[in-house]
Amino acid sequence: MLALQRLGAKLAEMPAMEGSYRPRDPRQVAAEIAGAIRAGKSLSRRQVRQAPWCLWTQETQLAAEADLLLPLLEAIARAERASPFRSLASAYVDSFRAELPGLDATAHCLIQLSKKWGGHWGQLQEEFGLFDPETGPKRLAAAVINEDRSATEILRDRGLQAMGAQGGYARAVTAALLSALARGSEPDHMKRLGKIQRYALSEGGNPLFGEQLPDIAEALLRPFERVSPDNPIRDRFLDLILKLLGDPRLRPGKWMLVPPVLRAIVAGWLTEQSLRQFLDIVDEIAVEHMWKYRRAFWEGVYEHYRSKGLDVQVWVAFGRVGTNRVRATFGRNVSFAELSQSGKYVKPTHAVLLMKVADCLIADWNDNGKCHVWSSADQPGAPRMFDPHYGSNDVQIFTGQGHHETADELTWGHGGSEGLSWQHKIADRLQQLIGIRIPEAVYRLRQ
Repeated sequence: MLALQRLGAKLAEMPAMEGSYRPRDPRQVAAEIAGAIRAGKSLSRRQVRQAPWCLWTQETQLAAEADLLLPLLEAIARAERASPFRSLASAYVDSFRAELPGLDATAHCLIQLSKKWGGHWGQLQEEFGLFDPETGPKRLAAAVINEDRSATEILRDRGLQAMGAQGGYARAVTAALLSALARGSEPDHMKRLGKIQRYALSEGGNPLFGEQLPDIAEALLRPFERVSPDNPIRDRFLDLILKLLGDPRLRPGKWMLVPPVLRAIVAGWLTEQSLRQFLDIVDEIAVEHMWKYRRAFWEGVYEHYRSKGLDVQVWVAFGRVGTNRVRATFGRNVSFAELSQSGKYVKPTHAVLLMKVADCLIADWNDNGKCHVWSSADQPGAPRMFDPHYGSNDVQIFTGQGHHETADELTWGHGGSEGLSWQHKIADRLQQLIGIRIPEAVYRLRQ
């Protein structure tokens, strides 16, 4: 007999039973409840238990009826058993959102009843202020950050099985989590990245709540507003950002929801990453005595122009070998163009660096390719930046033997690297077009 009493007491505390009070036909139950209240009749036990599930469903919105909500909450508060309170708590957590009708009155009722009935819900109210619409989600989000576990797991450990990962309260906790991470609550960047992936994204890498995509961008990028990360960290963040939002240079649509200052951070990262793609990947496949001078030149020119405050855009096109290597090095979502043959033979190891400075456009080939300079990116025959694919003739001016030079075009080979012959020629042409001198010390190879 004593064992049965203990079992009965344990079952009475189990929150999993609250879902059994959900009415099969909420419209009918809501109509019966509304009719009884407006007729001045007392609600039955069944109606009191089922009433919470009629407050905020798609079919019924009893909480929006001022003459119904308070009598319903009073009936739940007068109940002789805890089950109506637990049903109300479950419905509150399931439907929670800031603009929920009757939210404040319901929250106040739940806070008072949690003191009366205790149990799992009472413990959660005491520990997290669960029923406080303002602080509850924030405190639970802080626990997610500190314990590095999902809100569902944290609540389950405290005896609550009722909060689903897609419910309203989970949505609010995720929003609070992202807000806290954006403000720097997790100073370790890679840990922050991991927590966003685990607690704000699905297993497939998509936002758990689609409307929170701008909040995810804030959590990923806002802490970098004051400090720039090292390249390996930057590349990891870019891989996820590009998966979620795409490359803003190619698909700007989703980026309209992201603050301009954060868009500017990513644009700068992508420009720098494109240059590293060209330099680092070609480093692996280039002949050293031919390549090291070109690397020194373009690194120096890029940094020099950036130091002068010029807008520098960079894009890279790779042949087959570079295409495979860049994805392995920078992530599957990295942005670059593919290079194919349309005239000039394209080796699998060929790559082309496209750089736009002010109105001037440059295309420099690795290996035995030449450097091509268009005086204006808008002149006929000049390639467009950020196309996904280029034929070999698209990114060249002159394809014959020797050099080619006019007032608007320049094609120059890379002979005389040791004596800075081609470097002087390209630097002089860029100075004519852009109006900023490039000192020899900027691009001279440092031994």
